[in-house]
Amino acid sequence: MNLLLDLDGTLVDTNASKFDDIKFGRDRNFALSDIPIVPGAMDFVAEIKRRGHPVAIISDSHAAYVGPVSEKVFETPWLALADKPNTAKVGAFLESEFGFPRHSLPEEFLFVGDTRLDIQLARGLSLPSALIFRGVDDVPHDPYHNEENSWARRHMEGATYTCRSFEDLLQIVESPAKQRLVLEDPIGTAAARLHNGRNRNDGY
Repeated sequence: MNLLLDLDGTLVDTNASKFDDIKFGRDRNFALSDIPIVPGAMDFVAEIKRRGHPVAIISDSHAAYVGPVSEKVFETPWLALADKPNTAKVGAFLESEFGFPRHSLPEEFLFVGDTRLDIQLARGLSLPSALIFRGVDDVPHDPYHNEENSWARRHMEGATYTCRSFEDLLQIVESPAKQRLVLEDPIGTAAARLHNGRNRNDGY
């Protein structure tokens, strides 16, 4: 499986406004030690690669920041200024890097991110996706819905999978059919997926 990973909020904890100058390319003198890595992110990427799964980072941030972090911290190919959820630039990158869609199938990919834009991009490319969020604080507050309902609403945003940790994500990579929330047809229409003996381990 080819993993396409969002950077900010997924692999590095840089959603705070104090990192904006770095992410937008205005501060190009930053040190890599200034970038807080999400706990477990480096180990996850290393383990995924060790198991033979190609990895690439897809980010909306500036190349002056995405490039050094991707190459020197995670040692992966990367695409900056992706313009999510626009599919044009990412589609061209996938064609050059993975031969998609001419030489590879959508089911051979997993797009992982922490925002709705990541999921919308994946759906625009007809790729499976995983929405990662790690706690109650990641669910937007809504005074008219309790936490359980908010959790359900996040599930309905369209991701093929949801997870709270890199450990959950690794299980998705290794047994996607067992972890899937929905089964999607080629044009992205979602249908209910039941976990039973017939489809528990049927690959993608």
